[in-house]
Amino acid sequence: MKYDYVIVGAGLFGATCAALLWDKKVLVIEKENKVGGMCSTRLEDGMLIHEHGPHIFHTDNYWAWRFVNTYEEFKQFTYQPVAYSNGEYFNLPINLMTYHRLNNKIGSPSEVSGAKEVEGMIHERFIKHYSEKQWGMPFQQIPEEIVGRLIRRDTFDCNYFNDRYQGLPINGYSSMIEKMLQKAEVKLNAEYEGEGGDQAIWTAPIEEYFYGEFGELDYRSLRFSHAKYYCKTHQGAPVVNYTGTEHYTRKIEWKHFHPAAVEHTIVTTEYPSDTGPKYYPIRTKGNVIKYEKYREEGLARNNLHFGGRLGTYKYMNMDEVILQARDLIRRIK
Repeated sequence: MKYDYVIVGAGLFGATCAALLWDKKVLVIEKENKVGGMCSTRLEDGMLIHEHGPHIFHTDNYWAWRFVNTYEEFKQFTYQPVAYSNGEYFNLPINLMTYHRLNNKIGSPSEVSGAKEVEGMIHERFIKHYSEKQWGMPFQQIPEEIVGRLIRRDTFDCNYFNDRYQGLPINGYSSMIEKMLQKAEVKLNAEYEGEGGDQAIWTAPIEEYFYGEFGELDYRSLRFSHAKYYCKTHQGAPVVNYTGTEHYTRKIEWKHFHPAAVEHTIVTTEYPSDTGPKYYPIRTKGNVIKYEKYREEGLARNNLHFGGRLGTYKYMNMDEVILQARDLIRRIK
């Protein structure tokens, strides 16, 4: 059968493309047995679980916010995680309260800039060890663009994100993405085998399309363990980041994201890993050079387009993924 568009991958990028191509004949091919990609959610023991770690939708872009609300009702959610360091709990992001806790003489934004001793403590207690175990390399080797994403404030504001719009889909991201794909034909448990289409959109790892011709790209993965506790709440916060030398990076308690009328709570512990699903592109200089070769090879093919975190080998927030998909469809439709 001939299609106008063939999309490989039923994650957020692929689903956004399919939704914007509602008036075209679209085939979506997904190798997993479900849609949603890294945003997938599931109901477990009466509780909504994000299967690949917590995803809070946040954006300053009204179009992106209006778009997701077209497919699922969102509720307001202000993300306020906690850090555990050397036996003490701190609010995140790093803010004026963090400076004050480490040096009680600091109590105003003007006193932050000259606090070199506290800066060293913050680096050691909150940034260095956490970043090294998250990325599996010495801190000095972690690309600056990654470290530069860390949010810091010189106010007492504990809201992790600065964006105007923040929330969670009431019925989960899988429900939202299923609705985004309603107009398309979706094949699950399937591999792309050259199905015909006037245009192809590839959201899987870019190097897989070219069979690793220019070498493998590196990614960081995650693994999860889950525990059930019969209490109202186990840790009192949606996320606790463990910023020391523990083998795990954070613990997530889902009841704080999606309150449920159940007598138990579920806590997920997140462990960084070198093996497993490809979560985070590791954009070292060598990897970027290889990626650029793949990108140039892709640009030479007029009816082939790459997108999403894996297709463009770039860490992106959810709204950035949606806007990248929108811009691609506007360009090629």
